[in-house]
Amino acid sequence: MKRTILMLLACTSTSLFAQSQIKVGDFVYEVISEKTVELHEFTNTEATKVDVPATVKDGGKTYQVTVIGESAFENKSNLVSITIPNGIIDIKKRAFRQTGITAFEIPNTVKNISDYAFDATYLSSIEIPSSVERIGANAFFGYTDKNRQLKSVKLNEGLKYIGSAAFYNTQITDITIPASVDSIDNSAFFKNAKLQTVKLQEGLKYIGDGAFKVCETLSDIKLPSTLTYLGAQAFFMDRKLTSINLPENLKKIGGSAFSASGINIFDIAPNNAYFKVVSGCLYDTDNKVFYAVPMTGTTEVKVLDKTIGIMDGAFWGSQVSKVVLPETIIGIGEDAFCETPLASINLPKGIFYIGEEAFGCTNLTEVVVPENTIHILKRTFAKCPNLKKVTLPSGVKALDTQAFIFSPAIESVTCRGSVAPHLVPAYDVDEYQFSVAKTIPLYVPKGCTQSYKDEGWDSYLAITETSKGVLKHVSTNPIDSISLQKNATATFEINFDEEITIIKNNPDVYIREQSLQTPPYKTFDYGWNARVDNKKTLVVYAADADGYTDTFIAKEGKGYYVVIPEGTVKNSVGEENEQIVMFFYGPNTTSGITNTQLNNATNSAIVARYNLQGQVVSSNQRGIQIIKYADGTVRKVVIQ
Repeated sequence: MKRTILMLLACTSTSLFAQSQIKVGDFVYEVISEKTVELHEFTNTEATKVDVPATVKDGGKTYQVTVIGESAFENKSNLVSITIPNGIIDIKKRAFRQTGITAFEIPNTVKNISDYAFDATYLSSIEIPSSVERIGANAFFGYTDKNRQLKSVKLNEGLKYIGSAAFYNTQITDITIPASVDSIDNSAFFKNAKLQTVKLQEGLKYIGDGAFKVCETLSDIKLPSTLTYLGAQAFFMDRKLTSINLPENLKKIGGSAFSASGINIFDIAPNNAYFKVVSGCLYDTDNKVFYAVPMTGTTEVKVLDKTIGIMDGAFWGSQVSKVVLPETIIGIGEDAFCETPLASINLPKGIFYIGEEAFGCTNLTEVVVPENTIHILKRTFAKCPNLKKVTLPSGVKALDTQAFIFSPAIESVTCRGSVAPHLVPAYDVDEYQFSVAKTIPLYVPKGCTQSYKDEGWDSYLAITETSKGVLKHVSTNPIDSISLQKNATATFEINFDEEITIIKNNPDVYIREQSLQTPPYKTFDYGWNARVDNKKTLVVYAADADGYTDTFIAKEGKGYYVVIPEGTVKNSVGEENEQIVMFFYGPNTTSGITNTQLNNATNSAIVARYNLQGQVVSSNQRGIQIIKYADGTVRKVVIQ
């Protein structure tokens, strides 16, 4: 009981301290302990000079001032001189923001400088004493007014962390980072236009996103051997920087780290186990990811076989005009080829993801979107001034806003699907998918005009049917949306109501788990084969080394997409099948699976509805329905 009472008294005492205020002259203090106070506010708006006292007396008690409180001097624009005493430990958020101070001495007792503490002041130089361990976000943020930008910064040993945008938009020309600093956060020195030299010490482990972004004169920096992470856009647009070393412990490099810079040499430490350079280009050691091309001096690139992804911004701002991608590529990151003179590139069929603003190439004249790219994201092909011809295979299900905007030279668009790709609603002309005249032809398969009108394509383009329609299937075996066995047989039958012939004996069939926007769940060493049974049934199967049908593991609680490519078979008049997508559950999950086990809710348009037997149903048919959306997601819902 005695222990409990003491604890209650202690808590009550602390609470009382936190609520007590002392006003002495122009200063308001918060009592934070029996012996210490925080300077809460300076109330004089006309003063030009102030000396903060080291102690304050109240009621016969003397308190030490240890904290400059949040916004204590904020917006006191008349203050040109502020002195704070030794004993101050913490400078809180916005403490001196938008004051008129031109010089300031930080006592060697201060341990922490919080966010925006000296934002928008008139300081031209600052020294951070060795007592300071942490500089917060935007602490010395520089405004567009050059009179409010630092010109000189000295950091001392003892500092551990430099916060995001801490020295944004300064006029410093050089900086030495102490060895005690282990983290430089995002945009810490972003837009330091006069910064030429950065000295980094052993001990630094982390450089955040955009840390030295748009440092236009930076030409001298060496990454220490202790560095493990280099953030996205770390050296973006540093055009004077011509080479960069990648030290032995560096494990991760963010997207666009070197984009639009002057870097043309990647110097990798011999014992780095994560990256390598081939023909001047930066890859991971397994050839899985292409990270960066030399920004100058390289015009043609043949990406290595077995590479599966192009990193965000890998070519952004380079001089490359021709790229050859291997058939193994499945993803292209955002901004990958942005602002390049790219005129020639192949886009392999297996690509299922192309990031926002991936292109935007001055010399690109034709684009055939890969069949497995179901969603064209925002501004993916925007700002291609010479783009004339666009082809969207039947696998493309949706176009985001601005997908082809500011590409005014487009002369024709061809859509090969019987169902129009969904146009994400645009609420302003600057959000439209296209910025071309409505007289530009949109070629669609015979008999499919109404679908494109219903989706609103005629608001952008002049719909014109081609001479041939689409060969459509009538059923599948297994039936769509049923459960597979655990050891599922890699054989699938697609039935048509007319005679067919094979076009592709070895079609690029894909099995994907949970979503159409995931890498292939299972690949087969001997690929896929196709044959026609009974003249009307397409059979695709994966055979093993002995010629027997292969199998794959279907997991309980998972969903599986089987994707048959367009143009695998044709009918007697030459009409070809469009992409065929079948969906199946893993074993024992048909009746118990919930909406979120397959995919989360989506705002995409509904493209198909099925019952549990795989039959097409209408929107008003009651019962359990399997709904497929334009972005490839699937939900199981109850219609009442």
